[in-house]
Amino acid sequence: MGVGYVPWAGVRDFASFGMSKAAFAIPAEIFNGDLPVHVVVYNYNRARLDRVVNLNFTAEKAGPAETSPPTGVWLWSWTSDANVNYYSLPKEINGRKLNLDEETFENLMGAPAEGNIFVQIAWDLPENLAGLVGFNIYRSSDGVNYKKIAFRTALYGFDSGIGIEAGNRYFYKVRSVYADGSESEDSNIASVVPLDIFKVKLLSPANNSTGVSRRPVLKWAPVDKINSNKVPVLGGGLLDESKIAYHYTPWIYDTVQSDYQHLLAVDSEFETFDFSTYGPQQVSVKFLDPFWLGKVMNWIFILNGQAYLYPFDQLEAFKTYEWGLDYAVATYYGYDEDGDGFYDSVAYSTTIDLGYDFDRWVNDADYYNRFTTGGDN
Repeated sequence: MGVGYVPWAGVRDFASFGMSKAAFAIPAEIFNGDLPVHVVVYNYNRARLDRVVNLNFTAEKAGPAETSPPTGVWLWSWTSDANVNYYSLPKEINGRKLNLDEETFENLMGAPAEGNIFVQIAWDLPENLAGLVGFNIYRSSDGVNYKKIAFRTALYGFDSGIGIEAGNRYFYKVRSVYADGSESEDSNIASVVPLDIFKVKLLSPANNSTGVSRRPVLKWAPVDKINSNKVPVLGGGLLDESKIAYHYTPWIYDTVQSDYQHLLAVDSEFETFDFSTYGPQQVSVKFLDPFWLGKVMNWIFILNGQAYLYPFDQLEAFKTYEWGLDYAVATYYGYDEDGDGFYDSVAYSTTIDLGYDFDRWVNDADYYNRFTTGGDN
């Protein structure tokens, strides 16, 4: 249910799952005037019904509250080129109600071209809970001038993404809201630089190459999202690029099997091996090597959903394979500015994620390289 807006999977005021009936107490103190209340329900076939009920909210006068601010504000930013629109438009921009055509919407600042930006804000409860009805979230692009972007009753909220650009720093703070309408002082201020999108260039084996070694060396490198001959800059000049960690794992695909056979490396715990570097560096690994940068690797193949140790010492001769990456993700951990022993922010940028390791949805690779082995090692 959403008061004053259409709720969705990321933002809602109240929710109930697997129930035919539900009751919620809407705190009238935090709303004012006539507002549409959207009650959205789904059946088991995912059929959707949005019933709109107009209610008039009139706050009752309450005595002054003893206020205290939330603590431990923490930010989680995610930039992705997955074709998923998960942010919603605000009700108004610059005081004008939104009634936008497609062209106007496309020209709004927000996520980078062919991508999305998502920021989650979380915090801890304030000391004083008496009369507490929720929290106001504020955002600033300069650390001085703040604008309220959301009210939430939970201990987390989401920035819509409109007005956020990759490579810029944004500051967030939260205030407690009480039944008499009063706000607390500011929480701690946390900031985050949403990372820009990058792409991956598959270097070797090259596409459509033949006579490739039966123990090929897989090489790839992160590149600029537009120019594949440039090194990516994800932090807009505000971050130390050498402290941005890039994570990958390559897969080789057997294209002859009726069901795809995937060949990949796993670590000593049989988890997907994470080939990670700091900064945008070229990465290479030789198929069936037992170590990478001193870390133990095992090579397995997945067939019909089952995983097995790869039983041979090389690929098959004169056979065609494809190779690419299962995921390619960049991460940056911000500072512990409030001294609570935890990072105040984490920023992700995903360009490939075929599973659910990093991305919230499947993020397909742009392409794969096809190659054919020779008869020698």
